[in-house]
Amino acid sequence: MEEDDAQKSIRGACLCGAVVFECVGAPVHFNLCHCTMCQKFHGAMLGPYVWFKAAQVTMVQGHDYESIYDSSQWASRSFCRRCGSSLRYIYHKEPDMRFMAAGIFEGDIGLKPVRHIFVKDKCAWFEIEDGLPQVAAWVQSDLPEAIANTPTEDS
Repeated sequence: MEEDDAQKSIRGACLCGAVVFECVGAPVHFNLCHCTMCQKFHGAMLGPYVWFKAAQVTMVQGHDYESIYDSSQWASRSFCRRCGSSLRYIYHKEPDMRFMAAGIFEGDIGLKPVRHIFVKDKCAWFEIEDGLPQVAAWVQSDLPEAIANTPTEDS
């Protein structure tokens, strides 16, 4: 990672601007999730999530506007209670990670999507034609690998 990347800051906000996040440094990973919960949560054919380490993410404003919905035994999802914007995916087994909805960010996040996950659940009317790897589901072991492959200041 270049020295500038370690200090690069990007902001993200919900549609109404009540909730604002700031992320410092390069993202860890970027998945496009086709699971049915992401489809419903985003109201779209997929959920695009950019991963950051918890220490990289600060909620600048809007604590009172973020609502958290327990969508399953293993995860929760947050949204703005004023405008309904999807904000983040909260994976209970990885409390040190922040999975941020890519659409909230203003400008270039510095990373393109890496792969499609849960393609077994993808919408029948949507064809994946971008050449990215496609994974039928997702398993816990994928997360540590992605974190381990994160560039550091020394690489």
